[in-house]
Amino acid sequence: MHNGYSYFPERDCCFYYKAKVGNTSSFISVCCISLLCFWGLGISVVAMGILAFIGHEDATKEEEKWNVIIDKTKNYIHAPLLWSVRGIFFLIPLYFSIVYQTEIKIFIEEKYKKILYSKKSENVANTQKKLMTKTYSGSKPIGEIYPLMVQASKENEPEKTVFKHKKRENTTAEISNIPSNNTPLEQPNYKKHISDTWIIKWKNGKAGYVDKAGKWKISPQFSDARPFSQSGYASVAKNNKYGVINYLGKWILKPQFKYPLEYANNGLASLKHGNKWGFIDVKGNWIVKPVFDEVSEFSHNGLALAKLSYQDNYGFINKKGEWIISPQYLRAKPFSSNGLALACLTRYRGKCGFINEQDRWVVLPKFYELEPFSDNGLALAKLNANDNSGFINSQGNWVITPKPFVFRSFSKNGLAMAWKNHKMGFVDSKGNWAIVPQFDEGYEFSNGLALVRKGNYWRSGNRGYIDSNGEIAIRIQFDSGSHPFGSNGLAQVSKKNKKFCIDKKGNYVKKPPCYGQW
Repeated sequence: MHNGYSYFPERDCCFYYKAKVGNTSSFISVCCISLLCFWGLGISVVAMGILAFIGHEDATKEEEKWNVIIDKTKNYIHAPLLWSVRGIFFLIPLYFSIVYQTEIKIFIEEKYKKILYSKKSENVANTQKKLMTKTYSGSKPIGEIYPLMVQASKENEPEKTVFKHKKRENTTAEISNIPSNNTPLEQPNYKKHISDTWIIKWKNGKAGYVDKAGKWKISPQFSDARPFSQSGYASVAKNNKYGVINYLGKWILKPQFKYPLEYANNGLASLKHGNKWGFIDVKGNWIVKPVFDEVSEFSHNGLALAKLSYQDNYGFINKKGEWIISPQYLRAKPFSSNGLALACLTRYRGKCGFINEQDRWVVLPKFYELEPFSDNGLALAKLNANDNSGFINSQGNWVITPKPFVFRSFSKNGLAMAWKNHKMGFVDSKGNWAIVPQFDEGYEFSNGLALVRKGNYWRSGNRGYIDSNGEIAIRIQFDSGSHPFGSNGLAQVSKKNKKFCIDKKGNYVKKPPCYGQW
């Protein structure tokens, strides 16, 4: 039964939930017994008053008055009063012996290694039907290392959790409609929920995080910020030094690095130490020692592109630093979301195809030019040196046949740059013009906006930003030296020999560095 929720501000480390635990029939039974008992007691008290008045009228002597009252009270109210008292004493053990409506407080710590209960003894059973055996009691919260709670619904919805009583498993209490930021991160899909919905927002030159409704989740306090990864962490900067925070805004790794750390789904981020690269966890511990000349971030399948030295070939390692695909390719790119990685048998151009995680060719190495797969499952390809470019699928078949255009790979919004007759526009995944060629220069879409130029390269004030519909989102006004938006939601622009950082609405945010990625 739902009794709402609240965030517990006095305990910054925790979230605080309230719930009523019990079933309806048990609660109604207790209420009925209580009403009967108090009704009997009330009747007894009223009867005593009436009999006192009668006794006063019947007494012939003042000294006999109270004897009459007592005698008549014994005769008329002995039975109901006796049963009322018995009912009250019966009610107390009954109230604590059956499953009853009671308020419990559940504190879930920041590290989510503990669940703290207060006031009443309760137990938790998870959806895997593994009944917890620990019992919690006492008037103050007490801590115990405890298995993490899991989701109650089969769909693993982050806004519903069920608590079950030890003795009566059919008795549950649901805490539903909890705001997304108040749900424990360990619930499946919730970390991904944060990475998909929380947006970096700048205010007074500082970055924080808001949800899609624009509500602040982490107040603006950082000199730079990067999106949350699906591992539940974000790299942010204080005084231009980068560290790592969790979704409560608490420092997991103090700011100390020159560049941001991009954590993969497995909770590891690449870091350069001296001239070599390795991987650290969110606490800064080296998980893969820095022995590589070049690495990529880990892909969704847990493999990272790696190269031991400049003259060595490329291969793929796991999170232990072990070679899963031996270093044998002269050129390669990380695995895409469709489970395929670009690999080439030459150092420059030619003989490129796609391999799977088992190091088998899925698309034979026959292409002269090839780019990794985009999120829409298409890869830019050119079969021979003098051919036109087009796009293939994961089977190596042409989806957009080669055309006399100059293409670029697809952006996350599903649009790819293309040039026709010296004018630039954007095509969709079917090869149709989504934004007709009209610009003299442009960049790929990033953060939903694309930098474009109209007019001569050296001309001032002829650059601005368009949205996915080709509409001007930030009016054309900037000079050369302007760049696309970075993952932190900022773009560096130049105007009248001055450089500054703007947000996606074109508002001035701060002076460079903007930390945009271009």
